[in-house]
Amino acid sequence: SLFGTNGVPPDCNLLIIAGPIDPIPAPELQAIEQYLDEGGRLFVLFNFTSLHRETGLEKILEKWGVQVGNDIVREPKNTSSGTDVIVSHFTRHPVVNPLTGSLIQLLLPRPVRRIELPSPANDGLKVEEIAFSSPQSGLARTNNRAPPQSYPLMAAVEKAKAVASERGTTRIL
Repeated sequence: SLFGTNGVPPDCNLLIIAGPIDPIPAPELQAIEQYLDEGGRLFVLFNFTSLHRETGLEKILEKWGVQVGNDIVREPKNTSSGTDVIVSHFTRHPVVNPLTGSLIQLLLPRPVRRIELPSPANDGLKVEEIAFSSPQSGLARTNNRAPPQSYPLMAAVEKAKAVASERGTTRIL
């Protein structure tokens, strides 16, 4: 637990935050930021119920070049229930290469985009969009007259530390 003054334990190789629905307390967010600044690794999933209530992770990810959209991606054809997206389009990236030729199902996914950061914040930072909806997709809250398009649904972040760190290279998925 990151409650109170506890930080991320030094032996933590991967911090997984799986679909928080409530705002994360400021001390915990600070511990997560410090962990990432020290070369930590983070795997974060967003729950659709946090759509209108920021968890605090959204602002942290923006500092790392990732924007989590405040909408739901809708897929008219690649869906089994109308509320999911069956993803088959992946870029070449080590984390999704094993999924090539496979399908994954995302329930009520939010768009996850790469954003440009000003220098020096982006020095050594590599952000890649790695999974996409089909070109026929739309957003649930967007006017239906908007043209369909493909939306990024996952992003991978990597940043090597300029100064050697015990944890190594920061990675976020």
